[in-house]
Amino acid sequence: MTLRWKSFLATVIAVAGGSAIYVTITRLEPNPLTIGLLLALLLITVAAATIPVSAAVNNRFARADWFSADPNRLWRHAGESGLLAVILAYLQLKHTLNWVAALLFLVAFVVVESFFITRVE
Repeated sequence: MTLRWKSFLATVIAVAGGSAIYVTITRLEPNPLTIGLLLALLLITVAAATIPVSAAVNNRFARADWFSADPNRLWRHAGESGLLAVILAYLQLKHTLNWVAALLFLVAFVVVESFFITRVE
């Protein structure tokens, strides 16, 4: 599957996930099951929305053979960004999120990703 095709499918999934989040927020009563559904949809939507952006940034700034050298990079970026969004949304839901915590989580995810990119195989 080519990179353009993956980006197109990810965009379609992100739009569908955003629509599902809208329906969940506007039509369903808030209870623990609905909140779990919302966080799962947020993970899927943010992860899918990250794939085209990550592909464009990697095509611009990474080595020419980045896709063949590290084929899991797009999935890793998508998973990390989706997980970060869910963690921050959950902390905001519990009223414990502040800018220091958000910055620490962001720095932690950037450090982990920089470790994966710079490791020698």
